[in-house]
Amino acid sequence: MIRKFWVAIVIVLITIILGLVMGSPLPADAQIPTHWNIDGKVDGSVGKTMGLILMPGITIILLSFFIFFPWISPRYRKEAERFDKILPTLANIMVLLFSAIYLLSLMVARNAELDGTELMWVLLGILFMLLGNLLPKLPSSFFIGIRTPWTLSHEEVWRKTHRVGGKAFVAGGIFFVLAGVVGNFLGIGRVLFYIIMGITVVYPILYSYIAYQQLIKKGK
Repeated sequence: MIRKFWVAIVIVLITIILGLVMGSPLPADAQIPTHWNIDGKVDGSVGKTMGLILMPGITIILLSFFIFFPWISPRYRKEAERFDKILPTLANIMVLLFSAIYLLSLMVARNAELDGTELMWVLLGILFMLLGNLLPKLPSSFFIGIRTPWTLSHEEVWRKTHRVGGKAFVAGGIFFVLAGVVGNFLGIGRVLFYIIMGITVVYPILYSYIAYQQLIKKGK
């Protein structure tokens, strides 16, 4: 199983090495960003030592989750072949994103004139578009996907919601990229953020409820 995640493992190792190379020269009192607010501005940071180990540690935990997924997911055996095809790709995407955010935070820590706002939005946009293409292929799971009471209780609702959710995530990703490219320039970054949340979070949840009610009325 571990061999299937060799790409993600290599990404983690490269990220740790690059992190040490970029972070070691920082002064002892340097602050490394850990959080960006709704406007894309840094509003949280930690000291050098914690900053160098926090994100790689989280990334390793995330990768471990994917590796041990067959042992912790009650529904893995029902769709083992499909899970085995999609989990490595999903792990690669998530690990690559966390690694990119980590390296971006080190770049910001090294250069006071760089806030990383635009690039952060773009990274999130790419993530959402990639996830949007994977969602329709994702088998039912308690841990990954659009998990509502209605998707988890009916396989058809899960499939329909994830097809719709995939399109919503791609659309949200496009808006994220727009927020990075023109959001700050036009002063509409916050507006774009609320649009994205509506598209990617609220809409799929509402759709899952409606799809479930329609099936109930049909007696399915």
